[in-house]
Amino acid sequence: MLKLPEDERLAYNRYVDNLHYQASMVESSYGIGKLKGEKRGREHVAINLLDILDDATIANKTGLLLEEVEKLRRNNSNRSREK
Repeated sequence: MLKLPEDERLAYNRYVDNLHYQASMVESSYGIGKLKGEKRGREHVAINLLDILDDATIANKTGLLLEEVEKLRRNNSNRSREK
């Protein structure tokens, strides 16, 4: 590598930097996707508990905010009425 001409060495360094950037983007996307998936899973569990538990208990057991559970309840009751 050190024996390469300077312009080729710079091009190689840009290439390596680009690979690191791409790997970072993949890792970031994976992490964000995983977090979204976990939240959707908790929301799904919460929706299934709406008919048997109160909002505070659902929030406590799923890790969702009370406001999120209340919103799920409102949205779920609207869907039930539409059927």
